[in-house]
Amino acid sequence: MRDWSKAPWVDPSRNWQPLPVSDLPERVLLDLATRCNLRCPMCPVWGSPDNEAIDSVVGVMDVEASRRLLDEIAVAKPLVQPNLYAEPLLAPKLRERLLEMKTRGLAVAMNTNGLTLTDDLAKFFVDTKVDAVLFSIDSVTKETLKVIRGIDKLEKTRLSAPKSEKIDELYWTPLAGGFAAFALALAWGETLWQKVTA
Repeated sequence: MRDWSKAPWVDPSRNWQPLPVSDLPERVLLDLATRCNLRCPMCPVWGSPDNEAIDSVVGVMDVEASRRLLDEIAVAKPLVQPNLYAEPLLAPKLRERLLEMKTRGLAVAMNTNGLTLTDDLAKFFVDTKVDAVLFSIDSVTKETLKVIRGIDKLEKTRLSAPKSEKIDELYWTPLAGGFAAFALALAWGETLWQKVTA
């Protein structure tokens, strides 16, 4: 690593020491498939009103390419997030890809809108010990959800009672424990949103 402590912009009186930077990243965002089932207006990829531009956004990472990448980064044991500007539950062969990550001893965390989450997939996440599944839920009313996410199917977010014990286990596992605090923030955000749009 280059020694930046003697760089001309460093004030020697401050005794600044750079933090070490590892050769491999500590976190890897891995966009397995550039697909989304929502059109959130705040999203730089899927929020465009230009349908032709959205339709031109395509891409699925080849399974072999993702294996090679995982092999290369496995020694650093980074946190892998299998989504960037995409809905990870829409990635082809998602289970196989998550198993590839977990068998290499990698931590896996993902953000999802949860619209396509099934009991079976939730059970797989729990059984495979996916480290964190974070749900993007921006509203507790259909009206606000329509403005923010472009849909009004609030019941599909499963904010109401989970359908199965395994989904309940997924929601309330210690690593997903931030969900309770998130729900409080959600309620606050919903109230704020209603005041702003009133």
